[in-house]
Amino acid sequence: MHIVVEKREGATMICYQCGEKLVCRMSNYMHPYTNKLQWQNLDGTAHYKYDSGKFTCTGTDEKSRQLKKALQQQDEFMREAKLSKGPSK
Repeated sequence: MHIVVEKREGATMICYQCGEKLVCRMSNYMHPYTNKLQWQNLDGTAHYKYDSGKFTCTGTDEKSRQLKKALQQQDEFMREAKLSKGPSK
């Protein structure tokens, strides 16, 4: 059994499918879509995706995990490149 947390901005919960900590924030959709509260990962990406008439956890979806890992590796590479460059003048 999992606990359902009311969606309100700033609320937190743990995903019962993958165990990740989630934060409820306003989405940032482009027109014509309406912004609404959504459960997001700590990095601000949507945690659930809508596919084939149901919501699925991106933490248990292999394609989403691979994309997230690639983005994290890219961020780390950029941080290291910035550090090795030294202070800007």
